[in-house]
Amino acid sequence: MIITKNNIIEHLNGNTPLSFSYVFRSEKDKGFISNHEVKVELIQNGEIITIPKGMYWDLSSVPKILWPVLPPYGDFLFGAKVHDYLYRYQHHADQMGLYEARKFADREMLLWSDITNGGRKIDNRLRYRACRMFGAKAYRT
Repeated sequence: MIITKNNIIEHLNGNTPLSFSYVFRSEKDKGFISNHEVKVELIQNGEIITIPKGMYWDLSSVPKILWPVLPPYGDFLFGAKVHDYLYRYQHHADQMGLYEARKFADREMLLWSDITNGGRKIDNRLRYRACRMFGAKAYRT
């Protein structure tokens, strides 16, 4: 099954392979791993990516001081998962260049978040802007 913009809500509401497990490596290294392989059709270009089972991701990287306004979890998590995959593997950076590939990843997160977290467009835009302003270091590492 491929997750698309047309069926994501159905998958989020059902028993699907979108589950993840908490991982505690150290006090500064906490996150989640995907429990299943997930195939996703990217919104911007229709390409199918495969997020592997066991991929580590950290939800939404938000400083604790901002959690009351921008919690690190919520309905936008699927967009964060796709975003972390695109960042981790620097998806198409060799073809687009680092700047454009990172911009593509950030926009993909925004588009998925607008679908899954549709009622909170301001929240989605703030997360997108934060990625654009502060994501370069994370993208390069």
